[in-house]
Amino acid sequence: MKSLNQNQKNKVQEFRNVTGASEQQAIELLNKTNYDVNSAVNKFYELGYTGTGQKQGTGAFDKKLETLFVQYATKDTQKIEIDGIVKFFEDLGVDIMDPVTLVISYHLNAKKSGEYAKEEFCGGLQRLNATSIADLKKKIPQLKAELSTDEGFKNVYKFAFNFSKENATQKCLEFESAKALWSLLLPYKFAHHDEWLRFLDKLPKEKQKDVNSDLWNMLLEFHLQTRGDLKKYDPYSAWPTLIDDFMQFMGYQPQEQEY
Repeated sequence: MKSLNQNQKNKVQEFRNVTGASEQQAIELLNKTNYDVNSAVNKFYELGYTGTGQKQGTGAFDKKLETLFVQYATKDTQKIEIDGIVKFFEDLGVDIMDPVTLVISYHLNAKKSGEYAKEEFCGGLQRLNATSIADLKKKIPQLKAELSTDEGFKNVYKFAFNFSKENATQKCLEFESAKALWSLLLPYKFAHHDEWLRFLDKLPKEKQKDVNSDLWNMLLEFHLQTRGDLKKYDPYSAWPTLIDDFMQFMGYQPQEQEY
C-alpha cells in the first residue's frame, strides 16, 4: 500500500475488516468505486465473494442472512417489498416513521424507498455485523445516535433525497414528500425546524413547488452556517429563493452593504 495516501489506506483496512478480502482485492474494488467503501463492499458480494475472499457463486452471503432475507422477501420479485419492510421494522420494534429507518436504509445502501434488494439487505447487515434481528436490535440506539453527529446526519440527509424519489430519472421530490422528510430529520439538527415547517405550511399554493437537490442540500448548508444563530446568515450568499423567503418570514431585514 506504499502508493496509497493515509485516507485510502484507512479505507482499504475498513473494507478488509468487513469482508475478509485480501489487500489486492480491496485495492482493486476500491479503485473501481472511487474509494466508496459501501459501494465496494456491495460489489464484492455481487461478484460472489464470501468473507474468505473466495468466489463461491453470485450473491453468496452468510447463511443466516440469506435465511433472514427469505423471511421478508416476496417470492415473485426476490426483493423485500413494502409489506416485508413493515414486518422487518415491526420485528425490530421500530415504528416505520422513525428516522432510524432512514439510517438503516443508508447502511443498506438501498437505492429506492419501498424495496430492499438481496445484495442491499444482506450486504448491509453484514457490514453492520448483524446476522439476526436480535443483533440489529442491539445496534438501534447507536444507529439513531448517528443523526446527532454532523457527519452522520449529513450522510443520511443527503442519502434521503435520492432514496425517496419515485424513480432514478426524477430530479425533484414532490413538495409534500420533502416536507414529510424534513419533519422527520430536521429536529435532530436544525434549530429552527418548527419555524421552517410552519413557513412551508403558510406558503401559497403557487410557491409549493417540487424540491430540487439544490434546495435540499443548501438547507443543510444554511444550518451549518448559522447553527441556530440567524445573525450568521449571509444574505449575499447564493441561497435558493425559498431560504431567503424563510429569513423574511423570520423577520430578517437585509441591511444595505457598506462600501
